[in-house]
Amino acid sequence: MAVAFLALGCGGGEGVPKPVAVKSACALKNGSRVQVQGFLRLPTRISLTDRAVIDLFTRRGGTGDRTSVELLLGTDPNQLERLEAGFTPTSLRVRGHDGTVATLNDPVVVVAKVRRAGETCVLVDPTVTVVN
Repeated sequence: MAVAFLALGCGGGEGVPKPVAVKSACALKNGSRVQVQGFLRLPTRISLTDRAVIDLFTRRGGTGDRTSVELLLGTDPNQLERLEAGFTPTSLRVRGHDGTVATLNDPVVVVAKVRRAGETCVLVDPTVTVVN
């Protein structure tokens, strides 16, 4: 898949995000803005409040390197649609910044800020672009 990296001026702060591989995103310091490309996937267990943490993999089908992305729940841009009880991987619906919906196995580019807390790392305040 050939995708040009987008230098979006949104998604977790000021300045141009650093394009990195999924496996390298959490190697950067807390607060760094990154741009990663991959495939979103629901974890097998998920905690839902007004937000949820889902997975971003380098390859379709939940394989390859993985990192975590925190999304608000809702139907606005850059949000994960609320999940019903008994959800499956195909229940994934994330709205991109332009309103396009990403489902399972759709390639995306995520611009976000690295948030570290001890050994835990999550990409927060994401801007999601669905790649056609």
